[in-house]
Amino acid sequence: MSYTQEKNKLISYRICRVRCKCCGDILEYINKSKNDNFDGMLVCSCGKVSLDPSAVMYRVIGSPSDYEDLSEKWD
Repeated sequence: MSYTQEKNKLISYRICRVRCKCCGDILEYINKSKNDNFDGMLVCSCGKVSLDPSAVMYRVIGSPSDYEDLSEKWD
């Protein structure tokens, strides 16, 4: 899932990272602050998985069976 709600609080992710199980590429974006924004899309070399990161939540495009979510949330 792109974002997590715990006790009605939206969780921010520090590192948005997914690994494509098909080609092995790791797509990663590191937020330097909770207010950081990124306009763009990261795509693996085989094209099956894409990562659209942002400050609060991120979106993974592709079949859930084709990627492993390795993201880390803010402490």
